[in-house]
Amino acid sequence: MTNVTVVDQNNKMLKTQIISDSQSVLQVLEKMDLKSETWILSDLRTKKSIQDYFLKTYGYYPEEAVLRASDLWKKILFRAHPSIQILSHQALLVHIRFFIKRYSEELQIPLGSEPTLLKWMNDFAPLYFHPEGISKVEEFWSEFPDESLNWKNWWFRARAAFSYFESQQLLISQWIPSYLQNENKIEKYWSRPLVIDLGGQFSSVEAGLFQNLAKSQDVLILRPQLDEKSQFDNLLRPYEELQGFSQIQSSLKNTNKVETDLKVIRLSSTLSSFQSAVSQIRQWIESGVKPSEIALVMPDVEETWPCLRFYLDSEGIPFARETKISLQSLPEVQAYLARLRSIGRNLSSRDLELSLFTGNEKTEIQFEKFVSLFTHLYEESDYSRHQLALEVIQQEFNPLNPITADEFLIRMIQVWNTQEIPYWLESLLKQILAQFQTPLLVPWSEWVLLTEGLISSTESTESIGHPDGIVITSLAATHFLKADYLILLEMTEENLKNSGRRGLPSSAAQLISKQLGFWLQDPDTSHLEYELAWLLQKKTKQTRFYFSEVSLSGELQTACSTWISWAQRLKKIDGTQVFPTVVDAKMIKDINRLNIRFQQDINKVPLENLKSINVQKLSPSAIESFLNCPFIYYARQSVGLKVYPELNLEQDPRDKGQIIHKIFEKVLNHDSRGFDEIVDSAVEELKLVIDPALWPVMKKKFVQLLNRFVEFEKNWNTKFNQTEKHHLEVKWKGQLEGISISGQIDRIDQSKMGHLIILDYKNSKSQLKGAHQWLEARNIQMLFYVWALQQNWVADIQGEVVAALYYVVKDFDRTIGLESNEAIEGFYQPSSKKKQKLDQNQLMQDFEIYLKETIKRIQSGEINPAPFKEETCERCDWRKVCRAQHLS
Repeated sequence: MTNVTVVDQNNKMLKTQIISDSQSVLQVLEKMDLKSETWILSDLRTKKSIQDYFLKTYGYYPEEAVLRASDLWKKILFRAHPSIQILSHQALLVHIRFFIKRYSEELQIPLGSEPTLLKWMNDFAPLYFHPEGISKVEEFWSEFPDESLNWKNWWFRARAAFSYFESQQLLISQWIPSYLQNENKIEKYWSRPLVIDLGGQFSSVEAGLFQNLAKSQDVLILRPQLDEKSQFDNLLRPYEELQGFSQIQSSLKNTNKVETDLKVIRLSSTLSSFQSAVSQIRQWIESGVKPSEIALVMPDVEETWPCLRFYLDSEGIPFARETKISLQSLPEVQAYLARLRSIGRNLSSRDLELSLFTGNEKTEIQFEKFVSLFTHLYEESDYSRHQLALEVIQQEFNPLNPITADEFLIRMIQVWNTQEIPYWLESLLKQILAQFQTPLLVPWSEWVLLTEGLISSTESTESIGHPDGIVITSLAATHFLKADYLILLEMTEENLKNSGRRGLPSSAAQLISKQLGFWLQDPDTSHLEYELAWLLQKKTKQTRFYFSEVSLSGELQTACSTWISWAQRLKKIDGTQVFPTVVDAKMIKDINRLNIRFQQDINKVPLENLKSINVQKLSPSAIESFLNCPFIYYARQSVGLKVYPELNLEQDPRDKGQIIHKIFEKVLNHDSRGFDEIVDSAVEELKLVIDPALWPVMKKKFVQLLNRFVEFEKNWNTKFNQTEKHHLEVKWKGQLEGISISGQIDRIDQSKMGHLIILDYKNSKSQLKGAHQWLEARNIQMLFYVWALQQNWVADIQGEVVAALYYVVKDFDRTIGLESNEAIEGFYQPSSKKKQKLDQNQLMQDFEIYLKETIKRIQSGEINPAPFKEETCERCDWRKVCRAQHLS
C-alpha cells in the first residue's frame, strides 16, 4: 500500500493507522497523551470503556480527553454559531408538524408525514448544506428531468423544510456535520490533536471535516481493516477518500497468538438459545473464568432483557449491566400525563381514572362506583355530563387555540398543583424551555405529544450492575469490547438488517454519487453486520455463536450470512442439544408437585390448605361467605378480589341499600329537613355517583319510600308506646379464639324496661329464613348479633334480647326471625302465625360451638371450592375461574 504524506503550511499532518481488532485499538490508546489529545468515538458504551481505562491507568481524565463525534461537532458549532439551537428528536417533530400543517397544500405533503419527511431530510442533509450541493442537484435535474420523480419531489420538500429550520436557527445533532461544511477555517475552533476511532460510523462529510481540522492539529484516523472487506466497501469508503491525503502507517497486529475455540450451535427457539448460553457461561465460571472476562452480545439487548435476566438470576450469574426503568412507567408520571391529555378534552376512561385515583387519598368517589359508571355506562362523549369529569378537564381556556411554549410551561406547573416540583418535572420544564426559545404557536395536543416523547425517552436507574459481572451489550457498542470468552445471540437477518428506512433508495444514492460526486451512504448497508464482522476478528479463547430458528414471538428467523459462512468453514454445527440449567433442575425437582397442581386444577385432587394463613380479624359476612363456599372467602378475604358491578338504568342494589339505611337513620334521629333534602344529603354523605339523568326518578322513589316509612313508624310507636330508644348503626367488637370479630347492627330498639329488639333492614323477604333454619341454611348474621349482645361486645347497650327480626322495607314486615314466646306489653307482641317452638338458649349454645368450629376451619387455610348449594355458584362472582367439580 502506498504511503502518502500531505503536510500543510503549519507542518501538521493527517495520519491513518490501520487496525484489525480491539486489541490494536488498545495499542494506540496506550500511547495517547491524555492531557493534550482527544479520542473521538461513536457510542456511549465505548466512551465509558475508554474512560474506565483512563481512570484505572491514570486515576483521572480531562473532560475533553474522550468525546463522541456528535459531542465534538456540537462544541465546534457552539463556538462558531452560539445562537443556533440543537433540538431533541421530540422537539424536532413538533416543528416538522408545524411546517407540514403550514405548507401541506403548497408542497402536496399529507398531514402525518413527519417521520417520512424526517428520513428524507436526514438523507439529503449532506447535499443541502454543502456549499455547492443545491446548484449541483439543480444541474442534475436539468440533465435527468424524468429521473426518479418520487425522490425528486421529496428533495424539494426536504429543501423547503431545511430552509424553514435555517430561518429559525434550528438543527439536530445528525445535521451538524453537514451544516459545518459551510464553515470557513473550521480548524480555528478546535485546538487539541485528535484520534478518530469511529469504525463503521465514519461518514464522508466527517472525513472532509477532519481533513480541514488537520490543517491546524494532528489528526490520527484509525482505519479498520476487515477480512470481509468487499462486503462493506460502501460503508468504509470515507477511509478510501482520505487515503490520498494522509500518511498511512504500518498496520497494528493482534499480539494475542491464541487460536479462537469457535462453535456454531443451532437451536429451535430463542428460549433454548438463552438457556444454552447461560448454561455455558455458568460452566466457564465454574472452571475458573472470571465473569468480567465474559461478554454476551445481542443485536438489541433491551427487547429481550427481562427474559434473559430471569435465566441469569436463576443461575446466580453476576452481570455488569444496569437495570433501568422508563420514567413513563412511574404512577405519578402516568397520572400527570393523563391530566395533561384531559385538558385537551381528549378524555378517556383510563386518563380520568389515573387523574382521580393516583396519589389521591381524598377522591370523592369509590373506585368500584367509578368503574361502573365511566367504564360500563358512559361513552367518552358523555363525560361532560358529570361534574367529576369537568373538574379534571378544566375548561378555563380553549385547548384548540395555539399557544406558545411559555404559556404551556405555565399550565404544566398549574396542572401539577403542589408546592414541591419533582426532579423529573423540573428537568422536563428545562428541556422545553431550552428548545423553544423562539415563539412557536401550536395547539395544546402538540405540546402534550412533545411532553410524552420527552418522558418516554427518559430512564432512571433501578439497580446498578455488578462491577465484576459479565458484560451484556448490544452489537452496536462492541467496537472496543474486551473479552476472552464471547457469546453471540440472535444474529439473524431480521435483527441485523436496516429497518424502517423509507427514504432515499439505494439506486438513487449510487446515482447521486456517480453523477454529482457526493458520496451518500447506501441505505441498504447494515452497520450491525459491519460491527459483527469487526467483532469476529477479535481473538478470543472461546466464542459461541447461537442461532435460534424461532423468535420469542414465534416467527421464523433467517440465519445471517456471517453465521452461514462460519458454519461452512467449520463444516460442523452442534445440534439442538440444550444444556441443563438451574431452572431445569428446579422444574425436574418439582415435577410431582406440578402434576399434583394439574390434578387440582381439573378438580381430581382437592386443593391443599394454605400453610401461611394468618387470620387476624373476621366479620359475620366473611364467616358466612366461608360457610357458603371456602373458595369465595379465599377470593374475597385472602386475595382481596373485588367485583365492580355494571351500572345500568336500574339502581345498584348496594347503593340502594346504603341510601335506605342513611335516610331511615336521619329520620329516626329527628332530621327536621324536608324529605327531598334528606335524600340528597344522604347521597352526598355516601359520596355516591349517580347519573344526573336518572337521579330525579330514583329520588322520587326514595322520597315515597321515606313517606311510607315515617307513617309505618308512627303507627308502630302508637301501638308499642313503651319503646324508648332507637340505637342506629350499632358497632360491636370482641375477641374469640385469638381473632378480632366485629360488625354493625342496623338498628336496636330498646324499651323503658331495658328489653332489646334487633332489627336488620332487608329489601325483600324472598331469601329470608326463620330462626329455626338459620344454622341449617348457614345464615348466621342475626345469631351473631344476639350472641354479641350476650357477650357484652356492644358498648353502652345492655338488656335482654327478646327478638331478632328482619325489617323488610318493601312491605314493612317485621315478623321473620327469632322471637320470644312471651309478649311484653307496650313493646313486643309475638307473631300470631303458627311457628315451630324454638329453645333460644339451646340455639345460642349450638351457634357458639358451630362458630368456633368454623373459625378453626378458616385458620387451617381451607380453600377448596365446596359450595353449600350448587345454586350458590350461579350468583358467584368467580365461577369462571373456580374448579368446583360441577363447573369443570
